[in-house]
Amino acid sequence: MPRAVNNCLGVTLGDRIGRLEPEFLRSAEARRRIVLVAIVALVVAFLPIAGLLLAGFIAFMRHRDGDNTMRNLMLALAIFALWELTSLENQGGIGWSLL
Repeated sequence: MPRAVNNCLGVTLGDRIGRLEPEFLRSAEARRRIVLVAIVALVVAFLPIAGLLLAGFIAFMRHRDGDNTMRNLMLALAIFALWELTSLENQGGIGWSLL
């Protein structure tokens, strides 16, 4: 009995979905990088001090490995965490006066 997802050319639904997926998402390394950036962004958003330390550490490690794109993304997240810490002066943030 033929499968219902095949058309007359023998192309399955999975083949069609695979063609719609962007090329950069097909590799496991690219998906790992996207997940890493998403996790660090969440940590920066909710725990800026921990996010600053985490993003700085990952930026250092990626710089050492020669991965400039991830280094720059992590530095941007670290700058955002620093901005988040310093801009909340009235809500208990660090504030520029202490720096």
